[in-house]
Amino acid sequence: MKRTFNISKTAEELVPDKLSRASYWGAIGMVVVMIGGIILVWGKLPNVVPLWFAEPWGEARLANKLWLWLIPATGLGTVGVNVLLAKVTGKMALIIPRVLAVAAGVVSLTLLLGLYGVIQSLFI
Repeated sequence: MKRTFNISKTAEELVPDKLSRASYWGAIGMVVVMIGGIILVWGKLPNVVPLWFAEPWGEARLANKLWLWLIPATGLGTVGVNVLLAKVTGKMALIIPRVLAVAAGVVSLTLLLGLYGVIQSLFI
């Protein structure tokens, strides 16, 4: 018997709910947009970029441009952790997997907007 990998079937098995699956795909799509955005502007970026917005104004906010990869990695990590948590808690309550899926989408959207703000602040 020949076994082949089917991403659609795997996604349906991992996340059976359509809303949750759409949220996760949206979150992954935003991560792909983040990665594409970083790649597009990479050569134009200075060596340091404003990244640590919780720090006081000045040099404390700056980080090496390699740290920009932390933004899409955080989005991808959130999706992964939420899928695992949803799989574990899905038997306990049906609402938890949906909340985790929507949360992954919201986190990715927030990260995308943050990355846009960082890149935009450098080119204005």
